Amino acid sequence: MKLVLDANVLVSGFASRGLCYSLVEICFRNHEVYFSPRLLEELKKALLGPMGVPLDIVEEALSTVQLRARRADPLPVPSSACRDKEDLHVLGLSAAAGAEFLVTGDKDLLILKRFRKTRILSPRELWPSISR
Repeated sequence: MKLVLDANVLVSGFASRGLCYSLVEICFRNHEVYFSPRLLEELKKALLGPMGVPLDIVEEALSTVQLRARRADPLPVPSSACRDKEDLHVLGLSAAAGAEFLVTGDKDLLILKRFRKTRILSPRELWPSISR
């Protein structure tokens, strides 16, 4: 299955040992996960900033994503596609990857339910499909 994990899911996956940690591990191990340079930058900024994660751990997280996921360049998305213009790139990434699922905790994305051929789900909504 092809997936895009939004930066907020990756942050939770690398910064804690809860549902997102398990979800990220299973997705990297069993599925095709896609990232963009901008998504990596968001991950880095969140881990270094508010989370205060040490630089060596942040670099390890970024390296893990680059090694275990596939890079894709987001397709252009019209600004009318979602409420928060900062989310357009993750929608474009999902389209470029041909992702079946975009996994996010972002309410501005979750309200869409779908973008083109990609279903937009929370980590909890995706969990039953991948934890079997």
